[in-house]
Amino acid sequence: MTTMGGALIFMLFGAIFIAIQYLLTRYLIAKGKNSLLMQFIGFLANFMFVFTLMWVQASFAEREFQAAGMSVVFFGGVTVIFAILFWRLSTLKGDYKALTWPSKKGVEEAKK
Repeated sequence: MTTMGGALIFMLFGAIFIAIQYLLTRYLIAKGKNSLLMQFIGFLANFMFVFTLMWVQASFAEREFQAAGMSVVFFGGVTVIFAILFWRLSTLKGDYKALTWPSKKGVEEAKK
């Protein structure tokens, strides 16, 4: 693979990362669960997913097929764990203060 081709492929992975992160943020806002904790868990799941794809692409480019397979097992497994954690926390029923941004009303009550 040429240097320019590799750069374009990794730029494509960067665009995929940004698009997925945007969709995760929109999902959290729609569910009313937008918080730093949920953004961080979503970021970790997204990062590990794109990292796995990048590792597989680089392994195929180097013709190291076993490395590609093992990266799916190890890094893909970590991705699934973070994705499940993100999904479970984002679909909880009820009002969980640790998962949402503090409202103005809650901040005013805390000051009293």
